Amino acid sequence: MPNLLYLTRHGQTTWNVEKRLQGQLDSPLTATGVEQSRLVAQALSEVGIDKIITSPLGRAVDTAKICQQALCSNTLIDKDLAERHLGDWQGQKLEQIQQDDNYHNAMALVTDWPIPSGESALDCGRRLKQCLINLVQKHANQNLLVVTHGEALRCLIYQLNQNTSDDSKKNALYSSAYELFDNGCIIKLHWNGSHFTFQNPV
Repeated sequence: MPNLLYLTRHGQTTWNVEKRLQGQLDSPLTATGVEQSRLVAQALSEVGIDKIITSPLGRAVDTAKICQQALCSNTLIDKDLAERHLGDWQGQKLEQIQQDDNYHNAMALVTDWPIPSGESALDCGRRLKQCLINLVQKHANQNLLVVTHGEALRCLIYQLNQNTSDDSKKNALYSSAYELFDNGCIIKLHWNGSHFTFQNPV
């Protein structure tokens, strides 16, 4: 049986509501975020999730714990699923950061330009892709729920689309993670032993 991965973004947090960049800082889930986490578990209740793998950041761990209660699956933490490190921008309001001349290059494109004291989008995407490869090799023939973050997902999807000829998929990445990946979204990936392909959404 091939691996199926279900990638989700953590539930809504207080800083999401405030439109404040979290990066590898943290803020708690809101009541809406708790409900979004429950809905992820509900959507996957018939799938047969063998393990939940989560980012070590609190908002992702809390999302995973809520899913664990409903899905009765063991939860493991993988540091490589952490959000992109946003360096000096972490904790600042989005509207402030958007005034920076480097904002578009750093947060709408996928480049090797690192945010000061932070991580480039390319490095983040490579980290996430290698993490998923490691997971499917370690947990062969299992269905995995992977709890991670919006900007990390944006960078990852770019890496997974590198071999596609579909320009619409590539162009879709030139937007912010806030527009691409809602809290509690689910992305289904199939691993055939050599590469990932996208499956129909849950």
